[in-house]
Amino acid sequence: MIAKPPIDPRRYGKLLAKILPGVIETEEENERMLVAIEPLFDKGKDRTPEEDRLYKLMLHLITDFEDKHYD
Repeated sequence: MIAKPPIDPRRYGKLLAKILPGVIETEEENERMLVAIEPLFDKGKDRTPEEDRLYKLMLHLITDFEDKHYD
């Protein structure tokens, strides 16, 4: 098993403060999150460990909202 690089709390905190992810409750919040996740998606394997963690969190939030609101 390959060990994941450690997360830098300061860098991750700055990313969280910039994006402000949270439970998505409206279409507008979902659209904002979709726009915010796009640059991280585009980076692919070039994401930093902090960006990768944020990407996974945002993807989870988007998927949760869309699973509840779309067929």
